[in-house]
Amino acid sequence: MSVLNYQSRGLFALCAVSVLAACGGGSTASTSGSGNDLSDKYVGTWKRCTAYNGAFNGFLAYSSKLVITKVAASSYSVTSSNADHTDVACTSAETAIVGESGTTVYTIVGTKTASSVTVDTVTYPTGGSTTAKGLAYVNTAGPTLQVGDTGSGSDASGFPNALEAARFAKQ
Repeated sequence: MSVLNYQSRGLFALCAVSVLAACGGGSTASTSGSGNDLSDKYVGTWKRCTAYNGAFNGFLAYSSKLVITKVAASSYSVTSSNADHTDVACTSAETAIVGESGTTVYTIVGTKTASSVTVDTVTYPTGGSTTAKGLAYVNTAGPTLQVGDTGSGSDASGFPNALEAARFAKQ
């Protein structure tokens, strides 16, 4: 579990949604993560718990949940949500954080080395005609999911230089 100052929560939520969500799909969307397509390893429900740096309106932590479904061989949809908790392990009842949820479609466009591992490079819409770039990585030992650290700077192609240290655990 990581510790986060509550003022940074909204920025984190926006970054998590931005780096991992996908819109679209349809009745052919897969909900299992077993297959040979690039997007298959991301499919499933992922969650992480982040403690506030001190209590925030009576809450001690918040959880971020990503529900990922397959759209195509190299794209996936991410629906994200955040909830406050009264304990630091995020095992208490969830209180939804209004305005911190969304769905976005990510397309895997290649790979690169970041944080000493080979990661997928992804693109996703950010509104209007703008497309953003991010990273995604599944460590099958665990399994855990990491996303690009938007504060790490960018390479010459515009992708983040590193992964966030915090990880999502597969549920």
